[in-house]
Amino acid sequence: MSQQPTPPRNEQVGAIERAFSLGLVTSAATAIVAVVRSKVVAIALGPAGVGMAAEINQVITITNIPAALAGGPTLIKAVARESTGKASPGEAQLAYDAAISIGMLGSCLAIPVAVLITYLTLPPNWGGSTSTLTTIGGVTGCFVLLSTAQAQVLIGAQKLREHSFATIAANTVSVLTISAGVWWWGLRGLFGATLVAGVISMILWGVVLRKSATPVRFRPRLNLSGTYAAEALRIGGGSLAGTLGTQVSLYMVRTALGRFEGPAANGLFQACWAIEGIFAQAVLVSLGNAIFPRYASAQAGKELTDELHESARFLTRVVPPMMLMGIALREIALPLLYTHEFRPAAPLLGLIFAGEIARTMAWSRAGALLYRGKVRSYVLLQCLGSVLFGGGSMVLVPIVGIQGVGWAFVGTYSVHAFINQFIVQRELGVPIIWPRVLGCYGALALAVACSVALDYHPYVAVVPVVVSIVWAWRVGLVQRVLSRLRPR
Repeated sequence: MSQQPTPPRNEQVGAIERAFSLGLVTSAATAIVAVVRSKVVAIALGPAGVGMAAEINQVITITNIPAALAGGPTLIKAVARESTGKASPGEAQLAYDAAISIGMLGSCLAIPVAVLITYLTLPPNWGGSTSTLTTIGGVTGCFVLLSTAQAQVLIGAQKLREHSFATIAANTVSVLTISAGVWWWGLRGLFGATLVAGVISMILWGVVLRKSATPVRFRPRLNLSGTYAAEALRIGGGSLAGTLGTQVSLYMVRTALGRFEGPAANGLFQACWAIEGIFAQAVLVSLGNAIFPRYASAQAGKELTDELHESARFLTRVVPPMMLMGIALREIALPLLYTHEFRPAAPLLGLIFAGEIARTMAWSRAGALLYRGKVRSYVLLQCLGSVLFGGGSMVLVPIVGIQGVGWAFVGTYSVHAFINQFIVQRELGVPIIWPRVLGCYGALALAVACSVALDYHPYVAVVPVVVSIVWAWRVGLVQRVLSRLRPR
């Protein structure tokens, strides 16, 4: 295995900007299909139906978390190391075979567990159909796992163009099948169509992977490797803690909303969470596709420090104008993506967009802990975030209503991002750049102020619009993104 030299700064910046540019294109296409899908689902099911589907999916997601241990950071790291010449040939293929074998076993075992949980925890007046829907959702999870593993191979090998193409194709299939299913058969149609979409998407990802130049090929081979399982348990366990913590905190949020605000409040929150995901996808997902494999393969010391600083620098330039624009357009996004029944969620959506600024700052550094094997510190941070968000929501919702979730979100990641700076400095030796940290908190304060002001004066929307446009132009975001999209 050859030692790779530290990549020059221009190469680092170029890779991040190119990944972001591809992410914007992919996210724009994803947002378009999400608009159609969300609109059809909202009209067909209404707030209560959207909330019911979200609670069933919540159980399915939680029970499938252990299966995700088999892939995720462990698989991406193995592919990234072999792709950059820092691992022996064949290591990535063995990791992929093990991820598929162990993951499928976990997904199959998760189905009866999910059915039991829904039977014991969901309201009795929902009827026995919840068990059928949960079973269908659990089977869908098996196909999703296969698709996810193939997507992670493309990410680890930095085949981001192929990844973007497959993502757009799979989302297009999803919106067509799900829209048809929920429109004609309601909630049952939603889950049935999701299963059909999962099967087709798995085939699409397989075709793209086969045509891509990666060190991995799909082959039906059982590999229950103890060595890989131990590595997956070590690194993937940290990812599991983060994912499980997020799901538990969301469960606490939905419990508080259901108890104090009623079932429709869960639908309003779900709408905000989904919209926030659309806006954040270009940053949290697309940049993560470029940043995390580089964290995994970087040499300790200067190379790792440079990678962290460049990613943080780019994120602090990009995220604030995106979130400010989201705050300004929140009154348009809710009825556009859903219906006018969801408009009361606008104040909550604004606060979630504001909190995303601090969340991104925390995310860019915490990911390095996981991919560099500092699992204990990573788990500590994720547990802290989950306790603050879930617990804060349960405290604030009875006092200020649904907006309490938004305030809990802002407070959680304001604290999380600050503590995160010191932990990463201690564990990885990466120094804190205080002007950048303080600038991020200044942007957070501005975003919160704009969101609160919009609750009382709609014309204030012009402020975040102007600031976001000027900000994006001054940092050269628009010009550089357009230049990076041009083929070389």
